[in-house]
Amino acid sequence: MIVLLIDVVVAHPGYLERYRDELSSPGLRIPLTISSELFFRAVEVGRKVIWLHTFGESFADPDAGRPAGPPRAPAPQRPRVLDTIPDTESQMPDSIDFDAATNSLHIGAGRIGPVAKAVWEYEVSGYPVLRRWFGRRKRQPEGRRSSPLDHVTAHSWNPVWTSELLDVINVLTLLVGHEPEQALLLEEIASGTVVTFPSLRASGVLPHQTRVLPERPPRQSGL
Repeated sequence: MIVLLIDVVVAHPGYLERYRDELSSPGLRIPLTISSELFFRAVEVGRKVIWLHTFGESFADPDAGRPAGPPRAPAPQRPRVLDTIPDTESQMPDSIDFDAATNSLHIGAGRIGPVAKAVWEYEVSGYPVLRRWFGRRKRQPEGRRSSPLDHVTAHSWNPVWTSELLDVINVLTLLVGHEPEQALLLEEIASGTVVTFPSLRASGVLPHQTRVLPERPPRQSGL
């Protein structure tokens, strides 16, 4: 359950905004609430977030609105193909752009929408998700090429990629939708009573006892 709580607290822009100064030095800052009500609220949101991060493979629960399989955004926000991405060699896309006027993505001659600006700008560890996803599949794929196999690339757009792209946009749309709820929970947790190092030491949880492993004997070489 702690993993679920951490996912709720950390996996949204509000966390960086609140702990920007503290994060200038290495290490995560995870406030742990002593409120059981807040804890279990956060755990439930954590199930939703991990369900999204795993494209419906983990924490699926139809009764809780988390069916198994690739998640889908509500109908008004659900992306669809507006103009088919051509699968001919001559029209293999080499660019992806966001049209703010129509909230749509242009992938070569193809077009997908609706796509929110926040989805287009969504980043993980500084990497723009949609641009990085496309960068590995465009006419001249991005990334290091350290062997001859790295130069074997697709010459035309695979229609399966269009379905994958729709799955990614659906997930990002839903993740963006959960960010206000995550930010509110973080604020409630951080501004309330939290577990402290002194309390963990007093309860005997800290310091953690590290088990010392015996040294390995030197490796013998022989013929």
